Amino acid sequence: KDVPILCRIDTLDELDYFKNGGILQYVLRDLAA
Repeated sequence: KDVPILCRIDTLDELDYFKNGGILQYVLRDLAA
């Protein structure tokens, strides 16, 4: 079943987290770079 949701992004940091699939993936990619 699909449930419609609304995602609120308030900062550029949150946008980066969202684009990277979440904060954990963002941090891991940053550490690996």
